[in-house]
Amino acid sequence: MVSKSAVIGIDLGSADSYVGFVGKGVVDICQNEVSKRSTPTLVGFTDRERLLGDSALAQIKSNAKNTCRNFKHLLGQKIESPYVEAERFWSTSEIVLADDGHPGYQVRYKGEERVISAAQATAMFLTKLRDVTEKWTQAKVVDCVIGIPAYFSDVHRQALLDAAKIAGVSVLRLMNEHTATALAYGIYRSHHFDPEKPLTVVFCSMGHTIFSVSIVQFVKGKLTVVCEKSDKVGGRDMDECLMREFAAQFKKKVGCDPLSNKKAAFKLEDAVTKTKKILSANSEAAISCECLMEDEDFGSNITRELFEKMCGPMMAKTQAVLDGVKAASGIPVEQIDVVEIVGGASRVPWVKEMCSEAFGGRSLSTTMNADESVARGCALQAAMLSPQYKVRPFKVEDFSPFSVNIGWTGSGSDAQALKEEEADAEMVAAEGEQKSATLFPAKTPMNQVKTLTFYRKRPFDLKAFYAESAELIAGTNKNLGNFTMDLPVQPEAKKIRVKAKLSLHGMLSVEGAQLVEEEEYEETVKEKREIVGDVEMSSSEPEKPENSDKPEKPVPPPEPETKREEEPEESTKEDGEEQDKTDEAENGHEKENEEPKEPMKKFEWVDVVRRKKRTKHTDVAVVASGRPGMSCTSSGQDG
Repeated sequence: MVSKSAVIGIDLGSADSYVGFVGKGVVDICQNEVSKRSTPTLVGFTDRERLLGDSALAQIKSNAKNTCRNFKHLLGQKIESPYVEAERFWSTSEIVLADDGHPGYQVRYKGEERVISAAQATAMFLTKLRDVTEKWTQAKVVDCVIGIPAYFSDVHRQALLDAAKIAGVSVLRLMNEHTATALAYGIYRSHHFDPEKPLTVVFCSMGHTIFSVSIVQFVKGKLTVVCEKSDKVGGRDMDECLMREFAAQFKKKVGCDPLSNKKAAFKLEDAVTKTKKILSANSEAAISCECLMEDEDFGSNITRELFEKMCGPMMAKTQAVLDGVKAASGIPVEQIDVVEIVGGASRVPWVKEMCSEAFGGRSLSTTMNADESVARGCALQAAMLSPQYKVRPFKVEDFSPFSVNIGWTGSGSDAQALKEEEADAEMVAAEGEQKSATLFPAKTPMNQVKTLTFYRKRPFDLKAFYAESAELIAGTNKNLGNFTMDLPVQPEAKKIRVKAKLSLHGMLSVEGAQLVEEEEYEETVKEKREIVGDVEMSSSEPEKPENSDKPEKPVPPPEPETKREEEPEESTKEDGEEQDKTDEAENGHEKENEEPKEPMKKFEWVDVVRRKKRTKHTDVAVVASGRPGMSCTSSGQDG
């Protein structure tokens, strides 16, 4: 029985995925059942079983139509989006509309035609990564951090969270891939950084499908992402250039197009991948593919010069990303300290040359593992967020690239908000006026909370949406949902505070709302008060003993006087008078020497009724609608 627990970091790649785990003081990569550190991001289906990872790759050539791939790029998309249309070229199975309203795959599983949504395919693959980790580490996976592209909006991030929920995987954070790379770079070098003067590092990452450039500044114990730009251009676009070139040669020779057949297209893709790797180190490379189509073999060769000429459109996109990040950062090239290059496709010579020239011909640093940096950074973040591990303090400051606005309908009572609370003046609008304001501007740090104040008598609605669509994937819905504050009808306008949050995942959420009221109430308190009347009485009248109410004991009658013969009565009286005078004189002398005593004060505890004010907070139900995610569309999915 497994008793240990593990937290992991997942790099969910388009072609291959990596899982980093935290061991005893180290971060390492898990190996799968075939002793590989990478697992192909594939899910296949047959009449008898479901195939995941390497087992799906082994049968993809004979089972291409029932194999799902590149599902990372279909999460949360619209079926008619141009982004999805570009994926049809690479998908071996047919892309159709799934039950959740997003793209899915048409496959045949156990003798039945089924549509597998992108979220379901992702969930199936996440269970594979979890099993690989638990087998390798001999520990149960409890938490994870998943790396995602920075351009993922709320709908894409929520789709990935839904997939993790289906798979039963607890996600601590969805972390931007460039931030994970920066964390893996900086945490082990933290003691070398200056506490005040930042070290500026550029990370150029070209993977299978995405080219990303980020500028990050490091000080001791902290990293801050300055800016990031990316585009959907990567290693598979180079493969496409070679595939179209060789497909044209094959069609000219044989008369049939291998790109028109999914099985032949994948065979050609597998062959050109090997050719591309050879071209990275040589000026010329050959290609050989047996039984490419119609039982015809294919063989050819290509030079690096011709290959780079075919990659012209890719180079233009790459240059645009490099120019964009330099302009957005505002940091002169001379102040860049290090240019680190990572990613599987970063080994291509022309990519290295462009990255070096963009930053003044600076020599590139390759101190990190090009393929595993994201997984390692995610694993470190998981350890920092998990209570099971103690990690050296290192602060990660990342931001959301999108500007989020909030819209509402004005009310006549908004003028009161303007008078009483200057900070919430932006939430003011005329009666019936449709107004919006920026809630979280672009580059707002993640994990931020803002409070909005309204004055309302009855329920009201708020609408959240992205301010601009320039940074969004083409076809992405700008709306983030409607939120109804279910306020009971009030006799007069009351203050409502709404709490909105930009979460650690980089997603908008409305945490709750409260009705704030000030009310008066009476409170009885005990107060100590001086008894004035008793003190005056004690000065004029003799003080009665405590038991004055009890009847006094009878005084016995005086004994009869007897004449003393020895001392006559007259002499006794005179002696007594003289003694009294002497005593009075002595007592008077003593009283003159003593200070006069103040009369004793007496106090009593009395009940006093005080009128006080207090602030009363009452929770108001928030009803969300139109939000992206499984809960709003199809919560009954299963993996």
